[in-house]
Amino acid sequence: MSASRPVLGLVALAALLSAPPASACLWDTDTLWQERQEWPGTLELIVGKFPRHTDAFYEYRVQDRQSKLRLHAAGEQAMTAEQRAAAYDDLAVALDKLGRREEALAALDRKQADVGEVGAYETAANRGTILIHAGRYEEGLKEIDRALELNPDAHFGRERIQKLLVEYLLERKGDAETVPLPLDSDGDERFDRNAAGFAVFLKERDVSLEEGRKGLEGMMRFGDYRSPILLEALGDLLSADGYRDDPPNQDVPRQLAARAYLAAARSAPDAAERYREFAAQTLLSQEKLELGRENVDVVADALEREFAETDAWFEKVREDEELWIEASPDPDARFREKYGVAVLRVGDTMARPNRVQEQWSAERPVAFDIAVGVGGALTIAAVWGLIVWRRRSPNGWETE
Repeated sequence: MSASRPVLGLVALAALLSAPPASACLWDTDTLWQERQEWPGTLELIVGKFPRHTDAFYEYRVQDRQSKLRLHAAGEQAMTAEQRAAAYDDLAVALDKLGRREEALAALDRKQADVGEVGAYETAANRGTILIHAGRYEEGLKEIDRALELNPDAHFGRERIQKLLVEYLLERKGDAETVPLPLDSDGDERFDRNAAGFAVFLKERDVSLEEGRKGLEGMMRFGDYRSPILLEALGDLLSADGYRDDPPNQDVPRQLAARAYLAAARSAPDAAERYREFAAQTLLSQEKLELGRENVDVVADALEREFAETDAWFEKVREDEELWIEASPDPDARFREKYGVAVLRVGDTMARPNRVQEQWSAERPVAFDIAVGVGGALTIAAVWGLIVWRRRSPNGWETE
């Protein structure tokens, strides 16, 4: 065996270990990566890889908050008005997450009867959101308006975008009994405007793409990330390259937009073909060639792998939460300790760094990195020396 082969093998191994995780790319290896640098966390929201609870955890929270409120009512556990208001909010949100919306609204009624105007903004915001989730859009809008009056800048203005989205839904709904999907049904010319659907709606109201996207992503994080309505609206904003008066922006995150539409197709099978067409049109406008429908299959395959990765990760969350519910006195605290500091990225299946580790990485001296590099080189040299020594006799001469 020549001396160069082990060294080459170790170098190749080191290169593989240091390479970023591969992700299916449509045009070149940097396209999706570059989009994700500009819009961090968007892909994770589309596929659901962000800290969120299982249904079992929300069932636990319903039982826990109801128990605490009953104990207080019986005089066995002291709770301030603020603590009771927070417990009612937790209860209402958990019931909404479980689809038990009438019970959730009843919990907010009990909150108001118990603590009055304590937590009035949260009451209005939660009631409005639950009514919207139940399809009672006009009633929900009134509550969102009240929440905005009480706290216009709460949640980074998320309620303002929520209000605009509901107004957009009502405009699209018209006299129909239900909201049609997709919301934007203007046909193949929708991208001839260089901005589609909800993007046009916001532009006409002088709302920036950035503000709209942040509001939508907030609704996905704290509401239902699988909602085809939210996903379609997000796709519209991500694909809007004619929002300004200057020439179309060539750095539009088209792969992320296509993923949003394709995720909407997964959630709304009856509208799946139209959403796939939206994705194809988004990708076609980047290529300037008739390749959109071929390209969408490549992105769709990548998206399925990303969903599969997320499902595997969420199964670990499920195992954690089942254990905490059974064995921990405070499952909420356990969740915050583990996942409240987690940095989750699609394509990263290894241990997730937390904020302490990130801070150390940012603050460590350059000398430390140099020392690590030198140490790595010495380790490789030592391994190679051991390999050579094992092929020799004890006196240092090669055996026959």
